[in-house]
Amino acid sequence: MSETEEKKAVACPNCNQPAIKQGNEIACENCDAVFTFSKTGAKVKSVGKIDELDKRLTALEEKQNAQAPEPGQDDLQESELEEDL
Repeated sequence: MSETEEKKAVACPNCNQPAIKQGNEIACENCDAVFTFSKTGAKVKSVGKIDELDKRLTALEEKQNAQAPEPGQDDLQESELEEDL
């Protein structure tokens, strides 16, 4: 983006959050995407940080693994139920 062009506050075409338009580019403050606009339409110039998505995915996988029963744990519970009968 050129420093001499006027900056305007607009909504991001991706997430509809606050973004800055300067010249023919819109840079989003929320999703970090940058879009370039021309007569033929909008194109994605760059996208936000993939690291954040990786961190969220890893955290979700760890949470799911913590909730999953360990192998053989189901067998133990079934045998305890049979003893109670």
